[in-house]
Amino acid sequence: MLKKLLFLGGSYFQVPAIRRAKELGYYVITADYLPSNPGHRYSDEYHNISTTDREGILNLAKELKVNGVIAYASDPAAPVAAFVATELNLPTPPLESVLILGIKDKWNKFLKDNNFNVPKFISGGNFEDFRFDEMTFPLIIKPVDSSGSKGVTLIQKEEDFPVAFEYAQRFSGSKKIIAEEFVEMTGFMIGGDGFYGKDKVEFVRYGDVYANENNPLVPSGFSIPTRLSAEIQSAITKEIERALGLLIVRNLSFNLEVMLDAEGKIYLKEMGPRNGGYFVPQLTAYESGVSLVDLALKSAMEPDFKAEIQERNREKNDSFYGFFVIHSDKKGIFEGVTYSFDEKIKILEEHIFVSKGDTVYPFSGSNHAMGVVICEFENLDILNDFYNQIEKYFEVNLSS
Repeated sequence: MLKKLLFLGGSYFQVPAIRRAKELGYYVITADYLPSNPGHRYSDEYHNISTTDREGILNLAKELKVNGVIAYASDPAAPVAAFVATELNLPTPPLESVLILGIKDKWNKFLKDNNFNVPKFISGGNFEDFRFDEMTFPLIIKPVDSSGSKGVTLIQKEEDFPVAFEYAQRFSGSKKIIAEEFVEMTGFMIGGDGFYGKDKVEFVRYGDVYANENNPLVPSGFSIPTRLSAEIQSAITKEIERALGLLIVRNLSFNLEVMLDAEGKIYLKEMGPRNGGYFVPQLTAYESGVSLVDLALKSAMEPDFKAEIQERNREKNDSFYGFFVIHSDKKGIFEGVTYSFDEKIKILEEHIFVSKGDTVYPFSGSNHAMGVVICEFENLDILNDFYNQIEKYFEVNLSS
């Protein structure tokens, strides 16, 4: 019997999952409003419907009699996938839980109501909703329903808020904004992907996030495994399990952003109800041997799916792995990328999203990423040198 998977999207980050779904024998239908997205070349059929059009996607799913719906690596599409799957009694975490995980003000309220560490915050859709009398600057201003660091600004005083508010709204489908007190972080921001089964985290891989040298609010690199101690990793996992247990989810793929403050308190900054972009699942598979893509696809298609994880043992002298986002700090015409690697750094995958002659823009979010390179590093010293001196290894060639 033909098993039909409705895949919301078709972006570069989603291509590996679309191709893998085909390898698993699924009939793959992609849907979004961008016919030029590369993923549609690999699906069995494509429909031009926005991934945020709930009724349009629902009608399509009914018409095609699909067996599963997935919003791999897409925050805006995740609530739609959960809505459609709920309506059709297909595998999905609860819709309300997906909304809490995917919408920043709902997530912060959930954390506050359940005694997790969370910064003081205000949210609203109108400028008049924001009064900062009880807030301490600096503040982070961001859309409640966007991803990839799009629309995010750090402001030092209230006079800066109007511009930040307008900027954030440009990237918000709901036009709703959240303002959070800035929490001073110790060490790296921690990122990663994981899979939560029935009542526990079946697999998670934490890694260290590297900020863009010209905009610290925009990540430009990520490496695994993390430098965090096993004890701290275990404490983070327990916080994740407590949160997802309260949300009564099952078979959830998640992408996370976690930080520690100066006192060592854990902040679950974000837990997206989907796999990460920038090819995080592929990076994780190189290091761990675990396919987060398979977990996501099979759990979307099999009502009684049970994860079976076989993680490879990491040896003391094993390699380290990481990706770097190819980007520019200025506007220009893309001519190409020059690498200066030796045998201690191996390129495992190179994904270039732009073509020679395209206009590129300063890297203010994932929408201005020019590509991603996944690398294997011989040891931690090589990895550290790479991320500390990127300009030594990469040159983006632009013309004016």
